[in-house]
Amino acid sequence: MKKMNCRRVSHLISAYIDGELTGAEMLEVRKHIGVCRECAEDYESVRRTKFMLSRLSTAKPRPDLGARILSRLDEVTVPVYLRLWNRLVSYGRAHLTPITVGCAALGIVLVVLVSKPFATADIASGRASFYSEMMGLPSINITAPISYEPPVHARPLVFARSDNPSGVVEPSMLTFASFEAP
Repeated sequence: MKKMNCRRVSHLISAYIDGELTGAEMLEVRKHIGVCRECAEDYESVRRTKFMLSRLSTAKPRPDLGARILSRLDEVTVPVYLRLWNRLVSYGRAHLTPITVGCAALGIVLVVLVSKPFATADIASGRASFYSEMMGLPSINITAPISYEPPVHARPLVFARSDNPSGVVEPSMLTFASFEAP
């Protein structure tokens, strides 16, 4: 249980008056209100407000309120674009479900038919030339061997031996190596 302070008690006063707190919380709030004059004044203010509000009677609507509201609704004119939109949406709910399913199935069939040649094309043997011609691209010989030569560095590489447990690198520990182009 947290210790009661003025801030906590001020948040719990309404629940205390309504009897919504646990027994331990009720005792702690009552104890705090007994010693703290400011919280006791807040308690009395909230208690009086709740008492006065409970004595108020419930307002009863006039008997013609429902008829007045309905007559006002009849006077409201819906713009043409909203009426058309509502008709379209209500039509869609009733009729477009089979059409939507048919369009989705047709889309799947088209995707399968169009992508099938791409999936079976053997690019390494040169069958991709058909697609490059179809798209207006020049044909590329993909079967040519690819070679790569790394760039040559003329700067020396410096290595430090790692057998030193202290981690300090002294000049005597450095090893130099250089690479030259063939």
